Amino acid sequence: MQRNDVKKKKKKKKKKKKKKKKKKKKKKKKKKKKKKKKKKKKKEEEEEEEEEEEEEEEEEEEEEEEEEEEEEEEEEEEEEEEEEEEEEEEEGGV
Repeated sequence: MQRNDVKKKKKKKKKKKKKKKKKKKKKKKKKKKKKKKKKKKKKEEEEEEEEEEEEEEEEEEEEEEEEEEEEEEEEEEEEEEEEEEEEEEEEGGV
């Protein structure tokens, strides 16, 4: 009887140890998965942030180009007006 009891205890202890090991492994796997997910999320956020920055830069460049075009148009208009005034003066002088 005693021998049987010892065997049962050993078996129970072994089973408990195996269960504990399995639980630990599962926990470790879950932790690793969570870490991987967090890393992926962080990477996606960084990519998103980069995209937003790029879009902002593009918008700024477009605005600058538009301003330059407007300035050029204004300069052209001023030059045309000056030419017209000179022509009128020449015609009036003749």
